[in-house]
Amino acid sequence: MAATAVLCVLPILLHCRWTAPILGGLHWTGGCRLGAIADTLGASRAALRQAARHLIDSGLIMEHPARAGAYELTRTGRRIAPACHALYMSLYFRRLDGVGLKKWPLAVLAALGSRRRFSEIRALLPAITDRGLALALADLEANRLVSRELVDGRPPSTVYAATGAARKLLERLDDLEEALTGAG
Repeated sequence: MAATAVLCVLPILLHCRWTAPILGGLHWTGGCRLGAIADTLGASRAALRQAARHLIDSGLIMEHPARAGAYELTRTGRRIAPACHALYMSLYFRRLDGVGLKKWPLAVLAALGSRRRFSEIRALLPAITDRGLALALADLEANRLVSRELVDGRPPSTVYAATGAARKLLERLDDLEEALTGAG
């Protein structure tokens, strides 16, 4: 996959754990108070308020003009919210929301369009730290979304690749990429 739009935006979009679920919830409801989303997600209201502030700053949601305490999607938010909703539901039903809603794992998965070494993935995601990449790869491998292969040679190297189990998530990321490129 490794499309520039997704690789740049996913860490921003998933900077707060609840941003994608909020976008999906606002898409599903057409606009609502965060309390309704909090009840559905089991998230704290404080965490949702922080994520909502991030989404407002990113230009994806705004406070509802007529309903105090309610939020609605902006024009850009309306374009990407359906893809965020589908991505979140895909994570949720596969019980991968714990790993998938962290800041880096989905961006790392998106960067694995083919077999890549650690340094190649790092080059595609310049904002990620070595530790962040190592943790994301470990999470993805633990959830069987990425395979790790040791390659003989001088020096020996490790190659990572997306597994078949990651296929549906990669499709959802492709959908998000389409929405992002159309949202510009």
